[in-house]
Amino acid sequence: MQVLLSLLVFLMQPAVPTATASGPASAAASAPAPSSVPAGAADGERPDPMAGLSTPVRGEEELLGLWKMRQKAVADGDEKRADDLQRQMLVQRKELGIQRLDAVAIALLGEAGAALLTKGDAARSQALVDQARQLAPGLPEIESRQADWSLERQPWALHKWLVFTLKGYFARLDDFQRRTLLLSDLVLTTFVLLALLLQVFLGGQVLRHGLGLYHGLGRTFPGVMKFLLLAAALCLAAIPLYFGFGPLLLVFPFLVLIFSGQGASERVFSILFVLFLGGTPWILRAVDRLSDAGTGVTQALSLLGTNPTHARAAETAMAALRERPSDWAAATALGLSQKRLGQTDEAIKTLRRAAALVPSGTPEAGLVANNLANALFATGRAQSAEKLYLDAIALLPKAPEPYFNLSRLYTRTTQLEKARARFAEASALNPDHVAQWNEDTDLNLNRWVVDLDLSADLLTRRELSTLFAPSTLASRAWLQLAGPVPEFVAPVGCVATLLAFVVLRLSRKRLRIMAPCSRCALAAEVDLGAAETAALCEQCHNLFIRNIPVDRRIRFEKEERIARVRTLRLWSLRGAALALPGLPSFVTGHPLRGTLLTGLVAFLALRLTLPEGLLFEPFGGAPPTQLSTAVLAALLGLLWLGGFIRTWRDTRELA
Repeated sequence: MQVLLSLLVFLMQPAVPTATASGPASAAASAPAPSSVPAGAADGERPDPMAGLSTPVRGEEELLGLWKMRQKAVADGDEKRADDLQRQMLVQRKELGIQRLDAVAIALLGEAGAALLTKGDAARSQALVDQARQLAPGLPEIESRQADWSLERQPWALHKWLVFTLKGYFARLDDFQRRTLLLSDLVLTTFVLLALLLQVFLGGQVLRHGLGLYHGLGRTFPGVMKFLLLAAALCLAAIPLYFGFGPLLLVFPFLVLIFSGQGASERVFSILFVLFLGGTPWILRAVDRLSDAGTGVTQALSLLGTNPTHARAAETAMAALRERPSDWAAATALGLSQKRLGQTDEAIKTLRRAAALVPSGTPEAGLVANNLANALFATGRAQSAEKLYLDAIALLPKAPEPYFNLSRLYTRTTQLEKARARFAEASALNPDHVAQWNEDTDLNLNRWVVDLDLSADLLTRRELSTLFAPSTLASRAWLQLAGPVPEFVAPVGCVATLLAFVVLRLSRKRLRIMAPCSRCALAAEVDLGAAETAALCEQCHNLFIRNIPVDRRIRFEKEERIARVRTLRLWSLRGAALALPGLPSFVTGHPLRGTLLTGLVAFLALRLTLPEGLLFEPFGGAPPTQLSTAVLAALLGLLWLGGFIRTWRDTRELA
């Protein structure tokens, strides 16, 4: 367990909260201008103030002030005033272009939980949940909390719990940051489980084949040389302990030494674990990249789409744009942030740059065109905006946003027939969203038109494109695993080990190995080319197979030794079953059965001790309910007891 905990300390560092850190609204405005040409010079159109839109005049500080006033109203018990302030926050959120107030929504969920579980006020709890959904639409924690609360109120209504749980998982998959955290948690959990199974498999192989290796050394290096070789091997294995916690790469030669004596299923698992060890450096890099929550460039672009006032995300996007001037996604996110902050001239420059960089004729080009048109519309350049909206419609025929924005443009320029036609087309594509957008009649820039954010799919593809790039954290984790050995030794060792497996398999019929006698555990020679039989030493073969008469004392001593070996095997297997379910299956040569049982037990133990996964969630999910904890603990106990009973029953013949 020290092995796994030491590695987890390194791999769990990057995850940080997302929407709680926001800075001055002017951070995005400091982006380097891509050109010194005025924003409207490229289209040659003179701005018409009568056709333009108003820009945000309030700041995030006023939004924070409303939240503090609401908290005071809640403390005073004035629910009506608290709800009025919440509605003002909703309006101001839209005017500032903030898509989700995640931290506020999480706080409201906490109030909803207190109202339900402490006061038993289900109506007030549901009202607070609805307010949280308005302030942070699409927040996965909302559905997850409702699932837990439905189980607390009505433990028999499992269908409600299932519906809310599924909604929560779908919401997590739709949200880029939650999606990357789920993916990274899946990769890290798989890595940890495989590492645990590898240790259990190696332990079982040592118990199963270690005595055979000892006998083989005794035949090859008789006398004191055998002990010298064992001492040298132990010293070699202890060298990496100074740098980390284990000699990871010494697994390769060990598996080569025992490969000939393994059964078919054991050889398959040896090959799988060799491949796993060979790919360990890339697995560590993938975990680091995916869990880079809140600090990576792609995460910053996602944060800017949610909160344009996020200073750190804006700085990260600007740094990415300086480092890679052809990064159209960074330019798009930065320009959209500037537009939502009301910095329309800077937004037009940045979005024009993105439009020049984005691949033409793609849906992404339509996304940039729609957002650039919104910024032009805000400054009164109606003709240029109309052309870009039509381009966006051509590239995104199934998206209602460009149709709706064009209908608003026609409404603003008194082309009412065209406005009604475009509005009908938008409604045909998504009537619910269009009806919601149409409720906002204020001419504020962030409420009159609808932007298109970088999609979670696009951001995910961007994140996966650099999945296996080198990283500092992965290198540090590798140092803990293998000491000063370079990373390239892992794939080289993997290939060399697989080649050795092939050579041993091809020469199997000509190999003679030493194995412990199946009765007395003394050295026995096994011809792998002969029919598979139990290994017997020469003395046991003469006594029990050929029935050669011997002195009674010799036979009695042999039978006593056999009884001691049988007793040792019996209680060793039962002790292994008590220590860890599935371990006896590894020792007896059934690794598939052992992997299924041990893997399931390890997974349930991880879920019981870390219900939210191995990585931190941005705000953390709801605490596990007593019922779910009890169910997991009961399943874990049943598996443990079932594995012990199965081993006890299977070893009765040894007794």
